Amino acid sequence: MWTASSRMCSRTFESKTSTLTALSHDIYFWYMSTPTPTEQIRQMRLRRGLTQAELARRAGLSWIYIAKLEGGDRLSPSLPALERIAKALGAKVRIKLTA
Repeated sequence: MWTASSRMCSRTFESKTSTLTALSHDIYFWYMSTPTPTEQIRQMRLRRGLTQAELARRAGLSWIYIAKLEGGDRLSPSLPALERIAKALGAKVRIKLTA
């Protein structure tokens, strides 16, 4: 969500990956939320000009699996599936645990 605030008004703008907060008329701060793994897959697929079906073929997975993953119907893909998708996209899987 993007939020713009000033002494005169307050506005909210929707976005899946960004938040904009205006602290005054002149100074703006952007807060980028980290995209989920499924959002990252979709973004990378689109940047590479691949369809869901093409990505699925390259990863050796079904098209419906990729569609459900990107659509949020499949929330916890297996690590082997993520590795196959990453390889098909020319990327690597990185796991980060935080407390």
